Amino acid sequence: MKVIFLDNDLNLENGKIISIQQIKGIKNLLEIKSEAFSNEIALNKNKEILKYIQAVYEPKIEQYKFIIDKSILDTKEK
Repeated sequence: MKVIFLDNDLNLENGKIISIQQIKGIKNLLEIKSEAFSNEIALNKNKEILKYIQAVYEPKIEQYKFIIDKSILDTKEK
């Protein structure tokens, strides 16, 4: 993700991601730092990253839901 978002954004008018890193000791939490001329533009840049992450992990989430649902149904049948 760093290559996609950090090296790609050179324009502050549209917002710029300056850092993406995992919080130490917490597996599922990212810290995303952005800069822009307004908070709204920076927030939109963060939302862009969020949408990207959601799109990348959507199949894995759906697979996990399917496995859990199947496990619940198997348990109910017993």
